[in-house]
Amino acid sequence: MKIFRLLILMFILLSVNLSAQSENNLSTEEKLFGLSKLWMEAIYNFAFFDQVPDLNWDSCYQSFIPQVMTTKTDWEYYLVLQRFIASLKDGHTRIFPPPELRNKYYGTATKQIKTRLIEGKVIITDVLDDAIEA
Repeated sequence: MKIFRLLILMFILLSVNLSAQSENNLSTEEKLFGLSKLWMEAIYNFAFFDQVPDLNWDSCYQSFIPQVMTTKTDWEYYLVLQRFIASLKDGHTRIFPPPELRNKYYGTATKQIKTRLIEGKVIITDVLDDAIEA
């Protein structure tokens, strides 16, 4: 339940005021605040620090401060946050960029196909939307 709460809180926090914005609207201070908030929320709500014994969460946070501060675009910023949260090595804890950025860089077809890893290659196994079937 804590992980779900953390995911929802992070999504809301990082999506606030971005719905009408284009890329490159976050200030350095806002980016640093987002990283700091994410670090702090994980301290209080991430339940599996014992499963990453080699991770020093405070040092990890400090190492990501300059990375966040030097991002040139909002998209770069979210990619850095994704790398930061990946340090927790938990498949249920992640960062979702705002829908506008997600759609721009990932496209909108993310749930219209199914894929599987077969012999080291990603293979489309099912097309869920007849409009994209060729």
